[in-house]
Parts: sequence; C-alpha cells; structure tokens
Amino acid sequence: MTAKHFYIVTAAYNEEKTLARSVDSVFRSAAFHGKSDVGASCDLIICHNGCTDRTPLLAKTIRNRYSGENFRIHIISSPKGMVLAQTASVEYIRMQKNNDPIIFFDADSFMDEGVIHAFLGQFKRHPGLRAVGARQVPIPYSGASPIKRMWDKVFNCRAYYPRSEIAVRFATQFHPYADSDPQPDYVEFEKKSKIYFHGRCFALKDQSVWDVPKNHVGEDTYLDRSINYRFEPGSIRTLFTAKVYFQPITSLRVFARTFYRVYRDLKALKQANPQYNEVREYSKTRLDWDYIKSLPLKWRLAFRIYSGIRQICHFLFKHNLIYSKKSAMDIWSYEKK
Repeated sequence: MTAKHFYIVTAAYNEEKTLARSVDSVFRSAAFHGKSDVGASCDLIICHNGCTDRTPLLAKTIRNRYSGENFRIHIISSPKGMVLAQTASVEYIRMQKNNDPIIFFDADSFMDEGVIHAFLGQFKRHPGLRAVGARQVPIPYSGASPIKRMWDKVFNCRAYYPRSEIAVRFATQFHPYADSDPQPDYVEFEKKSKIYFHGRCFALKDQSVWDVPKNHVGEDTYLDRSINYRFEPGSIRTLFTAKVYFQPITSLRVFARTFYRVYRDLKALKQANPQYNEVREYSKTRLDWDYIKSLPLKWRLAFRIYSGIRQICHFLFKHNLIYSKKSAMDIWSYEKK
C-alpha cells in the first residue's frame, strides 16, 4: 500500500503538439498505480503560462476527456516561465491543506506506466527520501537528415548511456538504498552516480519540500542542492528503471542555449546561495572514460565530440564571448518548440 492521493504538476507553454500524448501517458501511469493501490486518486494540475498557441483550449478538451472520480484535472494559469508555473501550481496545492506527494512532469515528455507507482513506492519504503527522479530516455531521431541523426547521438549520448556519467566525488552516504533496495543492473553504478535529479520528471514527498525562489530559472539546478542542504544525505534518489521519454536535441544552437542556461543557473546559485557550496562539490560529475571505452566505436566518437563541444562552450561562456548581454531567462525563452 502506498499513497492514497497524489498530485501531478505539468507546466505547459505552447505544447499543443505534445500535451495530449503527455497527459495520456500520465493517465495510464496513474491507472497502473491504482491497480496496485485500489482507491488511490490523483489530481493533475495543468498550468499554462504565457501560451501563444491553442494549449489552453486543448487543456480543456483533455480535462473533459480524462477527468473522473480518481483522476481529476485542474487548469490554472501563470505568467510565462517554468518556475512561475510550477510555483503557482504548488501554491494551488497548498490551499488544499494536505501533505500528499507531488510529481512534476514536463508537458513535452511521456512516461512509462510504472513511473508513478515506482515513485510513490520509494516514499513508502524510505521515509528519509524527499525527492525521487526518473531516468531520461531519448526518443531516437527518425528523420531523413544525417546531420540531425549525428547530433542526436552526440548531444544526448549521456542519456543514451547513463552509466557514462559519474560523480567526481563518490560519497556512499548519498546513496544509502543502493544495496538495501537494489535497482536491477544498477547497484554498483548507483553508488557512484550523481546526487541530483533531472527536472524533466521528479517527485517530492510533499509541498513543504518545494522552496524554489521565483527569480531562479531552473528548478532542477536549485532544488536538488537545496534538498541536499536542508535534509540528510540520501534524501534524493534517481530511479534508473523509471523511464521518461523525450525528444532529443538535434541542433548545435539548441544545445548551446541549453548548456548556457545551466551554466548561468549554476553561476547564480553560487553567488546567491554560498551555503550550498559543499553540496555543489558533491554534485559535480564527470564522464567515465573507462566505461565509455567499452562502447561501440560510433558511441566513443560521439562522446569525444560531445566533450569537445562542451569544453568550447564553457570557454566561450566563461569569457563572455557569446550570449554575454543576455540573461539566462532571455536565452531560455522561445516562442516555438
């Protein structure tokens, strides 16, 4: 038996092409959980923020299609911005005056049916957990462009092979459940894996865990550091068997913009929250070249190219050679997906 009630938050900005399929995957995952925990119910909050397409209208159609006794959909709005939408959703939940788990899920992603059940099961088995993250799995590019096919492998190589990225400083206290509650095929890797979660899909134990200030662009950059600082080591776990699928990056420009957002977020975090510096040191990761050497040649080349491009981008950002007059919010803002 796990949580009888939980929330799901989806921030939607111009997602008319993906929102219906995304919600359908959430609905199926909630139904899968309900089969194991009879009577469990879910409130899905769709927060459209600054949309210029038909997303708000589509959200109403989706609500009429899926809402029922155990799966209720609420539609709210906020100013443009992921964190603003998520914060508005958390404030909406706080008005309900309960402490149920909250799952955050990107509106352009799709989850396996077992994800919700896996998240909630972790909170039941491990009271010390405050957050659980999913594994991000790229949907392989299937178009005709050989350039995009190459960039797919290069820019998403870490997601295709999650064992390729490990923590710079191994700290077993951050992974206390690797042996006691093992994930099949990932026991040894989890012990040296990153101590934070990806923002595409993660769950919080309750609304009190959320403390992201509105002036931060990326909740995944801030929140996991904050959790590791406020709570004991081992308060975050990534489930490599809980899969969430996303459209991969297939453009050098999009990769540079994405990397710049993370770069600026980390820089702002260091300046605004120096108390997190020790946690930030444990949060650093590196490529595991010993593991990468075991991969097929095309993937070894992809990792080499990725590493080189990342180093070049870091140099350009550090010396203000590109994007120097733009804020992270500006560079992360767009009208079209």
